[in-house]
Amino acid sequence: MTTEFAARLENFRLRVENDQIERYRSDFGAASAGGVNEKSATTTTTKPGTKFAKVDIGRCGRYMVEVSTGNIFGVKSYGTVHRGHFYGTLETTDQWFWGEYYPHKKDGSSRNQAVNGCPAMTYAPEPVEHAGYVGSQI
Repeated sequence: MTTEFAARLENFRLRVENDQIERYRSDFGAASAGGVNEKSATTTTTKPGTKFAKVDIGRCGRYMVEVSTGNIFGVKSYGTVHRGHFYGTLETTDQWFWGEYYPHKKDGSSRNQAVNGCPAMTYAPEPVEHAGYVGSQI
């Protein structure tokens, strides 16, 4: 992991944590500011890896950042990347609001249309290879 990537990852971590705090305070009011519950619900940490860096909110995994490209993905379960949930790159983090469970674009456009309250799928810019298959041939 390069120092440039580490700096971008730290900027992303701070952005996620600040957006989480903003949402928490809007939900629970100023009286809860700085309390134990706010800290445990909004503290954001990173854990670097060889292929992916994990970004955790509280004690839960939330995002995985691909080290080689800087692409940001959601997680299926802790340590398992969900390539179907693509949230831009480390260069575009300022275009997203990271305070909700699923981030959304700040310009008001949605990732895609949601159905019955469930967020729609987003896709990485390149087809993803799986065990000899490419893209939608799975």
